Amino acid sequence: DPDALAQLDVLAKQPDRIWWSTLAKSNLTFFKFGALNNRHTPPAVLAAEIDPEWWIVAMNNPRFPVDVLKARLKRDPLLALELVKPELDLVRQLALNGKTRAIREQAMRKLDELY
Repeated sequence: DPDALAQLDVLAKQPDRIWWSTLAKSNLTFFKFGALNNRHTPPAVLAAEIDPEWWIVAMNNPRFPVDVLKARLKRDPLLALELVKPELDLVRQLALNGKTRAIREQAMRKLDELY
């Protein structure tokens, strides 16, 4: 894609912080995925991701801000089932008290994966 290459040429002269921030905002899936998984992407950029499709990718980055992660999990505890390393207490709570049988079963499978 010539537009993507032109964008990369312009970004090549920028500091890492700007480079990864811009890629995280990209409409191109490959760039966005790479930036949200990269350890150089600033935590504020990870926290600013507003597209729910990309939340899990950003939230699985170890540099994702803990306070934002806790707020999102408090608002939607089911996100814990999508995380690579969720808080075990939250998954246990979902396994015991999930609203539906499907949620409880999914939480039990996640616990099996983790142990």
